Amino acid sequence: MADDDAFGAAFDDDIFLSEKVRNPIESLQEQKAKYTAKQDDHGWFHSGDSVAYLMQTKLGPNQIKMSIEHDYLHKNYQRALQAALAYIAAVEDDSIDCKITNPKEIVEAAALCAWKLGDMKTAVECADKLNSRELGSLQTRGIVYMHGERYTDAIACFVEYNRNRHLDYKPWRYMASTFLKSFNEEPKASDELVLHVAHASVQRALRILSSSRWPTVEFARKRCQAEYDDIKALQQTIVNLGGSAQDYFDYMSTHGDVAPESLQSFHWEDIIWINEECKRIAGNKDAQEEEPKSVREL
Repeated sequence: MADDDAFGAAFDDDIFLSEKVRNPIESLQEQKAKYTAKQDDHGWFHSGDSVAYLMQTKLGPNQIKMSIEHDYLHKNYQRALQAALAYIAAVEDDSIDCKITNPKEIVEAAALCAWKLGDMKTAVECADKLNSRELGSLQTRGIVYMHGERYTDAIACFVEYNRNRHLDYKPWRYMASTFLKSFNEEPKASDELVLHVAHASVQRALRILSSSRWPTVEFARKRCQAEYDDIKALQQTIVNLGGSAQDYFDYMSTHGDVAPESLQSFHWEDIIWINEECKRIAGNKDAQEEEPKSVREL
């Protein structure tokens, strides 16, 4: 110790002891053997707590969203609708401390659930809240408006959808159905031009679907065939009632600047666009573009 003091330093004896040996690390195989994955119960996200309470928690909004999607998938539309409407009400309630500001997906789910349940008043009210111009929202609104007898708004939604994605056959099919439903409300000879537009729309749907490459997987191919058969049946129904696309094209070529009485309930610019789009297709301007398009991409 005296020698240490001579150099002005003192050391503890324990620093010269050997390093402690750490516990050996278990092999990866041993670690895996001890690991137990978390087992979530089916439908664990369904909760007895109120929607208003869950909306104020960190993970509550996502939990409610999952429960709504789960109920919709299992066709429990009534419970899904109740939860969706409560979710929307919580977002719109300023007294609830909720971080969600745009419940677009939930509003779409509520509209579709109400439509499935035949509650068209609620379905249309939800569709009116969808301000998004996204294609999915446009199609949802169009379908709800079609079944809610808001034919003008339905056609406007489908036309806007088609302007952005003109190789999707479904909106054309929906347009044909919308014009047909409009005609069937009060069928009369003077309204046959509505049928003619319906025939032009269903022809376009068939052209897109038939010119697309269908999947080779059997179940997917059967689905495409079922879609094609349904559209063909719709076309035959329109033809049996007197629908003729050529009559529509002939009228537009001579009176395209004047909206006839039978079509005044629709936006005339939408009727003009349908005619111009069909003429563009008739000129084969996108024939090469349609050929490589796959149904999976529509």
